[in-house]
Amino acid sequence: MSKSILGIIIAMFASLLVRAEQPIFNISSTDANPAQIIDIDFNVDNFSDLIAVQYSVNWNPDVLKFRTIKNMNTSVPGLNSSVFGTPQVFLDAGKFTLAWIESSLTQITIPDGSLFFTVEFEVVGDPCQSTLIAITEDPTEISVSEDGVNNVGLISNNGQLNVPGSGCAEDISFIGTSVVGSCGANTCIQFTVENFVTVGAMEFSLSYNPAVLQFDKFRNFAPLPGFGEGNTNLLSPGTLRVLWFDSNVENDTLPDGTVLFEICFDVIGTGGQSSNITFGNDPPPAISDIDGNPHVVNITPATITAQCALEGFALLINGVEQDTVCSMPGEIVCFDIQVNDFDDIIALGLSLNWDPNVYEYDHLEAFGIPGLDLSGFGTPTPGFPDVEEGELTMSWIDLSLEGVTLPDFAVIFTVCLKAVGAAGTSSPITFSQTPLEIEAATIDSTLVPSLLHGFGQISANCDPMGCDNLSYTLDRTHPQCPRDCNGLLNLTVVENCPEAPTYLWSRAGETTQDLTGVCAGTYTVTITLGNQVVIATETLVDPPAISVTGTITNPNPPGSNTGAVDITVTGGTPPYTYLWSNGAMTQDISGVGAGVYLVTVTDSRSCTFIPDPYIVGADVAASVTHVTCNGGANGAINLSPAFGTPPYTFVWNTIPVQTTEDISGLKAGTYCVTITDFVGSTRDTCINVNQPAAIVASATITHDINENCQGAIDLNVTGGTLPFTYIWSNGATSQDLTSLCGGQYCVTITDGNGCTQDACFNVFSGDVGLSLEATQYGNYQISCSGLCDGAVTSTVTGGSTFTYLWSNGATTPNISGVCAGSYTLTVTDVQSGNTSVATIVLNAPPPFALAYITTSPSDYITSDGAIAVVVNGGSPGYTYQWTGPVTGSTASLVNVPAGTYSLLVTDANGCEIRDAEQLLPDVDVDCYTATRVFTPNSDGKNDYFIIACILDFDNHLYIYNRFGGLVYETINYQNNWIGVDQDDQPVPDGGYLWVLEVTRQAGAPEIFRGTVNLVRTAD
Repeated sequence: MSKSILGIIIAMFASLLVRAEQPIFNISSTDANPAQIIDIDFNVDNFSDLIAVQYSVNWNPDVLKFRTIKNMNTSVPGLNSSVFGTPQVFLDAGKFTLAWIESSLTQITIPDGSLFFTVEFEVVGDPCQSTLIAITEDPTEISVSEDGVNNVGLISNNGQLNVPGSGCAEDISFIGTSVVGSCGANTCIQFTVENFVTVGAMEFSLSYNPAVLQFDKFRNFAPLPGFGEGNTNLLSPGTLRVLWFDSNVENDTLPDGTVLFEICFDVIGTGGQSSNITFGNDPPPAISDIDGNPHVVNITPATITAQCALEGFALLINGVEQDTVCSMPGEIVCFDIQVNDFDDIIALGLSLNWDPNVYEYDHLEAFGIPGLDLSGFGTPTPGFPDVEEGELTMSWIDLSLEGVTLPDFAVIFTVCLKAVGAAGTSSPITFSQTPLEIEAATIDSTLVPSLLHGFGQISANCDPMGCDNLSYTLDRTHPQCPRDCNGLLNLTVVENCPEAPTYLWSRAGETTQDLTGVCAGTYTVTITLGNQVVIATETLVDPPAISVTGTITNPNPPGSNTGAVDITVTGGTPPYTYLWSNGAMTQDISGVGAGVYLVTVTDSRSCTFIPDPYIVGADVAASVTHVTCNGGANGAINLSPAFGTPPYTFVWNTIPVQTTEDISGLKAGTYCVTITDFVGSTRDTCINVNQPAAIVASATITHDINENCQGAIDLNVTGGTLPFTYIWSNGATSQDLTSLCGGQYCVTITDGNGCTQDACFNVFSGDVGLSLEATQYGNYQISCSGLCDGAVTSTVTGGSTFTYLWSNGATTPNISGVCAGSYTLTVTDVQSGNTSVATIVLNAPPPFALAYITTSPSDYITSDGAIAVVVNGGSPGYTYQWTGPVTGSTASLVNVPAGTYSLLVTDANGCEIRDAEQLLPDVDVDCYTATRVFTPNSDGKNDYFIIACILDFDNHLYIYNRFGGLVYETINYQNNWIGVDQDDQPVPDGGYLWVLEVTRQAGAPEIFRGTVNLVRTAD
């Protein structure tokens, strides 16, 4: 608890002091169940000499319903129901206003802790919901006055209502930082989070004092899907809004201590002014999981205090320049405590704080105020139980009460500390309010000093070297062609020091002076020469890729050599040369017949490009727009039929079936279409829509083992479309990062098509670092839905001997044969006891789902049907194997007869699904009638004995020869008899009797019979 040394002074001179504190409105908090009636009290402190108070009160109307205002303080004249604005339109929106003024302009004072008024609410929210009850400026601005002219403002400690419930998530905490910002400068604060678990959506506002701060920007966002600057906006000066939901419709979890975002402001206030950045009520905070179940959220406000040019009374550490004090391990270093405008001061009290793991109190010296000696200090030594390690207090009073004046920058005392931390560690030396408040007074006023803090660092390289600073040049040679890795970075260092510099590149930690064999990307090199460290950065880019578009002219009349291909080339480095598959070396070709033509385009850098083949004179030509991003759906097919007699009709194998000539909004895959002209002639064709490979990010990580922020991430990107750009969570836009402290760093990679991929990497700090990597099956970590073939490999840095404990009970460094799910590994260093924890999630592909598109044959004999399959699930990159009346290995079969078609689909991971589909003729036939003649001679026409509706119910088929002998028998016939006996040997041509037993659901068998003629050869 803070203690004051000025109570007696203030009491003696109270009549001479001006207002030092704003009135404080304390709003009560409570927990209550749905339908419960609650009272929220508004209590006040520092309600002194006031004649007017005006503000608004906001809450979430989905959680609380306003009932009445009561218990208005009778010691405040005119405080009655008439001063509250409670129209229904306000109450429905969760707000009311207060506008009180003492009509006679008599200043009113009431005791601290007095009840100002009470608001009665009914709880209408659901279990686990909550709401703030907050003083805001919506719709009426805050105004508090002593004289009817000046607005002294107020301090509000908002209340909160929580609705208890079972299974409610643990409260989420937003924790803001407190910083000092120079007047006129740009200053940033950050909010970290704790218990940020299963969050799918956020909406809240942040309020600040626009008289002190001017909003600049948000930055350094947490790695939540789609979370960035587009989720934030400035509603009005003093109010910011954040609105986000997970675009993947999933819940997200962030580790404790993760930076949610940073906010930067321009400091426009005067010295000593400060502003909290905290939750507002426009809108109130609403954080939930993806299903809308709310979380309770608490906030520790961030604070920015303005520090202007040194004017007026101030306390300083080591002068206005505030140079860092450097020391060697074990050295005693001293910090001068100085003052400015120390005029007629009669009392001073202060506290100093530092990190006791870095510095240890040693002694005091150089007392510069009359009457100040060791007795005025509290030190972390026996006899001062209220002062802990890392703290120092000072209290002084001029007993003559005449006041003491000192020159500007006079040293009032010096504190000396021993450096006990490791090399590279540091600590701020700061004035603080604990354990003793900072207070100063003259004979007639209390002063609020400006504070300029100090900083100490323990480093073996503090002293400057005895040689000139180094300089460098970094020359680059770009890769010759797109995706080539033959670039060069040539580093020249100029220095006159006795030792040679060392080099550390961001690419895989290479330590050579130059880099060769370099791909496109951004590279950094850290040059170290004694205590001089210089970081140089250079970017290599690929030359523009060659792009080719073409226009085809088909031969007219068909069969003539009047076709042509006209191409347009862009990109690359002109001039270009051309080589066509027919030997032509011109840009365009003409006078050609029907056929497939390829062209190789070569630019002046010897880079080559071969576009898709040009098909001249095709019955059906297609122009394909391929998918821009892996997994996207912006492909398109533009058909140009050129056969038969227009107009044409079209039937695509899409779901649902499309019947337009051109189709768009396509994912990568094979698309088949049946085209029918005006007289009924058909063409079937299949077209492939491709996609670029998925963007895959991997990295070589240099961990911050010595805890001196020398970690690095060397990022490697494959797939996608060149070039790439990068935005890191720390604001960097380079491909690689250096000089990193321990922590998680996330990057958004954007390729040349605008496709993005997010990836996060952990840089470990200290002795034990841990990373996990799963075996990849394409985009998944499990090969097939339902299988358990996942494997995770751990990499541990630091230490020597470790123990391992996985969340599934395994105690090995690596695990295998595991199912989809989340796995956490805890690694413990046996010698030091230090631990590291990491979690990885293994995902399996979705299960297969097959859908068929069929065109019925005209009858049971003619081969004019079609069947196609559309596959979802698994890992794309499917292969097909059809068996039945006709076999095939594409997604569709055309010109096929009626029958049962069995299908085996295999995906890119080797996962399989087997299925069958019956293709029936488009004729009105009675069930269980059969073909009268069939010709099983393997010519693809009428090769099978077909019975209508054979797949509808369980059945048993018998085939007899003309002598009554049983030659063939099968259960659940599949329309696949080709005239063989039970030993699979051909039976003679001739007439046969068939008998079919059909068992319908829960019924007796029915008998159907008939004859069939088998003819293999014609007379």
